[in-house]
Amino acid sequence: MNKDYTDRVIHDSSDFVLIAEYIPDVIQEIRYYSTYNFVGERIDGYEEPCTLITKQAARALKNASNELSVQGYRLSLPPRKCC
Repeated sequence: MNKDYTDRVIHDSSDFVLIAEYIPDVIQEIRYYSTYNFVGERIDGYEEPCTLITKQAARALKNASNELSVQGYRLSLPPRKCC
């Protein structure tokens, strides 16, 4: 991931975090960053394939991910609009 972009996002004082920082093995499908979306080309403004999420939601998903891991699964987030 682009270091300048990561630094800008991580040092944001808001209550949002990168989901991959909380759950490193999360499966993300960030379609607007790729050509695999409804327009067939990358969407301007999507600089990195990452997901911003509130800390509260990240903690809840981390708990779910831990439970899935015990059962031999990984957390997979459905396709959505992300940063």
